[in-house]
Amino acid sequence: QTYTYSVSPSTADGGTLSYQWQSSTDNSTFADLSGKNTNTLGFTTTSTADTGYYRIVVTNTLNGETATTSSSVSA
Repeated sequence: QTYTYSVSPSTADGGTLSYQWQSSTDNSTFADLSGKNTNTLGFTTTSTADTGYYRIVVTNTLNGETATTSSSVSA
């Protein structure tokens, strides 16, 4: 199966947004997915079992200050 997750965040303050996708097997401890730092995550799996939990962390940077939020979890 092929899965695609995509987000379209925006900022009204003119800051720069950066992205980091994360995964978890237990929906508690999340780890960064290496090289997955765009607003879209796509992957293919041949397993019919649960593939885990995924979320994106979005960071807004403006004038050296940062604010970070994470999305809801998708399984």
